[in-house]
Amino acid sequence: MTSDDQEKHHHHHRLQNSNDENSTLHSYKTRQRMNISSIVTKDENDKSLTHYKRLNSIEQIRNLYSTIKEEETYRIQLGISCSM
Repeated sequence: MTSDDQEKHHHHHRLQNSNDENSTLHSYKTRQRMNISSIVTKDENDKSLTHYKRLNSIEQIRNLYSTIKEEETYRIQLGISCSM
């Protein structure tokens, strides 16, 4: 394949990828806009979720503590998850 043929092939490939991306972008539909207060109050009647939130409340976390001793080795792992 000559360099001219290779360039034509790459150009065709770029156009094809561009068309795929455009069709994907045009088919994507966003969710309805909601303000934060409506999102927070949306699940207030869900007993299990309310219980779960209470278990992980800031008041419970404030009461947790550990004693860190000098010259000891510690490994800490922190995981954060946010999903909507």
